[in-house]
Amino acid sequence: MATSARRYAQAAFSIASEKNEIDRWLSELSIVTNILNNDECLTFFDAEQVPIDVKLDGIKKLFSKNTSLVQNLISLMVVRKDISNFMEVNNIFVSMSDEFKGVVRVNITTAVPINKEDLEQIVKKLENKENKKIIIDKKIDKNILGGIVIRIGDKLIDGSTKNKIDLLSEKLIGHRNL
Repeated sequence: MATSARRYAQAAFSIASEKNEIDRWLSELSIVTNILNNDECLTFFDAEQVPIDVKLDGIKKLFSKNTSLVQNLISLMVVRKDISNFMEVNNIFVSMSDEFKGVVRVNITTAVPINKEDLEQIVKKLENKENKKIIIDKKIDKNILGGIVIRIGDKLIDGSTKNKIDLLSEKLIGHRNL
């Protein structure tokens, strides 16, 4: 199923970039994703017992504010019984858009809110290191005790107090066993 999601996303991205409408597609796909996150909505479009013409009519009504191309994507995925993969299509499209625009999304987790000046310094350093524009997603997690955890794609920089305590604990326990 992941390959079909990638194919849908690639086709959508190709159309969006050709028409210079990437931002519009990002916005519309996000709206559709929010609507389809409703279990009842997704169940309706995925249900075998609901006739396809009723589903397609529902798409026209529910997504009337979306462009016809986005409606066509939704309709195609419903007809092919792939609509449950729409969220993945959106995620892949967002990744493709980020890569196209030279953007990297970074997750920053701290135990307490980070002040604006520190955040700006972190963004500057990361932009220099990655040589791309950085978009930050901040999260507060009191379980890390202090410090900061930064995730850039599949890279993890764990400067949390909890991680340091865990590493110290491993060293101490390791020395005791010798």
